[in-house]
Amino acid sequence: MELAPWQRRFEAWLTKNHTSDDAAHDMSHFRRVWMTAQKLMAGQPVNPLVVLTACYFHDIVSLPKNHPERGQSSQLAARKTRDILQRDFPDFPAQHYAAVEHAIESAQLQRRDCAAKPGGKNRSGC
Repeated sequence: MELAPWQRRFEAWLTKNHTSDDAAHDMSHFRRVWMTAQKLMAGQPVNPLVVLTACYFHDIVSLPKNHPERGQSSQLAARKTRDILQRDFPDFPAQHYAAVEHAIESAQLQRRDCAAKPGGKNRSGC
């Protein structure tokens, strides 16, 4: 499956529909996440479309650090992503919805694990 058309469509959708004052979550952020994911998934048994989608929509809900439901941001983002895919990308393969949701939810768990490790909050990963 060719991913470039999906990437262009996701970027167009985000440009039109996802406005944020948070410069840390701009289009450059989503592209960096995707570039890193491509390196990490090389040779792994993953579905690239699922990974691409999760990379672009993982922060579609990003609550402020002091928000009482901050810990649920990834679950909320996962659900919202499914809604977006169903509504605005009707040709997205429905059999991948659950995997996209899982990938988005798992990203939050990974961030928590990294933060719990000494030095885990740096950009070098865990």
